[in-house]
Amino acid sequence: MMGVKSLRAQIGDGTAEAEGNTEIIGQLASTLVVFDPRFEIMPGTKGPLPEGDLNPHEAGPLKLRGE
Repeated sequence: MMGVKSLRAQIGDGTAEAEGNTEIIGQLASTLVVFDPRFEIMPGTKGPLPEGDLNPHEAGPLKLRGE
């Protein structure tokens, strides 16, 4: 469940049991997306990007005098 050990490995060592066609589980798992918990909920909430990641139409964080 936490990704420490794969389901296939758990079935192999007897920690987990499965009946039927277990290849279907692999097909379903291949469609999952790794979720980034830091995703931007509302525009502008993600935080400043490093200046190298900005496209030509974006402005980076402001630099104050003395920085």
